Amino acid sequence: MKIELIFFLPNFNLGGAGSSIAKTCISLSKKFKITIISLTKCYYAKELKKNAIHIIKLNSHKTIFSFKEINKIINSKIKNKKVIFISNINYANALSCMFIKKKPNLKIFLIERTPIKELLIYENITDFIKKKITHLLVKLFYKKADKIIGNSQKLSEDLKKVCGKKVETIYPPSIIKIKNRKYNIRKKTIISTITRLTFEKNILTLIKAVQFTKSNLIKLNIIGYGNKKNELTKYINENKLGKKIKLLGQKKNINKFLDKTDLYINSSYFEGFPNSVVEAINSNIPVIASHSNGGIYDIIKYGKRDALFDPKNPYDLAGKIDYFHNNKLKFIKMSQKNKSNSKKFTLSNSIKKYESIFINAFK
Repeated sequence: MKIELIFFLPNFNLGGAGSSIAKTCISLSKKFKITIISLTKCYYAKELKKNAIHIIKLNSHKTIFSFKEINKIINSKIKNKKVIFISNINYANALSCMFIKKKPNLKIFLIERTPIKELLIYENITDFIKKKITHLLVKLFYKKADKIIGNSQKLSEDLKKVCGKKVETIYPPSIIKIKNRKYNIRKKTIISTITRLTFEKNILTLIKAVQFTKSNLIKLNIIGYGNKKNELTKYINENKLGKKIKLLGQKKNINKFLDKTDLYINSSYFEGFPNSVVEAINSNIPVIASHSNGGIYDIIKYGKRDALFDPKNPYDLAGKIDYFHNNKLKFIKMSQKNKSNSKKFTLSNSIKKYESIFINAFK
């Protein structure tokens, strides 16, 4: 009996999770029939459909109310094949374990993409309540899954402590192949970050850090969009930082900006696995990143003292940027050492591991 994979991501927008799932599904489609379920329009739909991947957009606006439809979809498929249902974000994972009915030809897999620390950092009282509930649901219901997969070693270890069940680590397909881009040392330092402009990405700390740096030769380009754009724009304008810091919005050709980048910074409060950091290192761009309690510790193995900073302390980051500006050769050598890890984060390595667990799921 054939195996069909159903990937569930409530919000299938542009971003790290969507990109990783899209790459994974396209590669797996050579061996498996694949369906994607989401509550929003799938940003990657055109490319996915070219690879015969079926996309279902549910009518529900809330994940918790979507499982009646999801169970119907599953029931229609397990009549003729075995099904692996793969949920991809913490609240959806917990709800999947609660509301999807167990059946002989069905396996429920969870992929965790954000560290447990995410549920311990709050933007406001509403966020506090949501995350407290999600944390409780993770603790109570994750153990009902057939398999749990984390996208970094630390995330997997921390999650195991909370849910009391083994968590296997499979790194996301961050890069297709290893690049050989040449890095040229310049007097100026152009910093780039590619991210959503949201609370958890902590962009205001990055802006303040660049504001506090000592050299006028240090500039920052912020590429992305999100609900914090107006707040960030106001801060830049009020502090007359327009010549030093640019909000460039969403861009399709990221490589164009990476080619002009001297330093890449990830400032998030928490990250499961920052794909953009791997992409920067693969392009031979030195990186400074926050202690974000996830994959950053798998990616940056060398030079942690100089490359990692406290996400709540803009002065810590400013000092590290100034140090980079005056010691670029040292950071280039560190980046080259960290690049030796990059093979672990390739598409081919990720797909081999996913194929193995899916093929053996019913044995």
